[in-house]
Amino acid sequence: MEVSKTRSVERNGRSIQVGDAEARLAELERELEETRRLDEAIFDASADGLAVFSPSGLCLKCNAAWKKATGLEGVGKTDGRALSRAGL
Repeated sequence: MEVSKTRSVERNGRSIQVGDAEARLAELERELEETRRLDEAIFDASADGLAVFSPSGLCLKCNAAWKKATGLEGVGKTDGRALSRAGL
């Protein structure tokens, strides 16, 4: 009979005992969430205007510097036609 190793992990604000695979998954989920928060903070804080567009030209994400530089509304509002009118 094989005895599985367990670890205590935090999930949804409470500590639970789980096996190695579950503990690793929980650790990776925490790392992913921290990376997402950091990426978002860097994107938002950039002095450079940054924007992400879909292949059809719809603005999916932009920061305040991009809105200020272009004078365009941003997420969900801007398409390729608006960029052309703005000379971008």
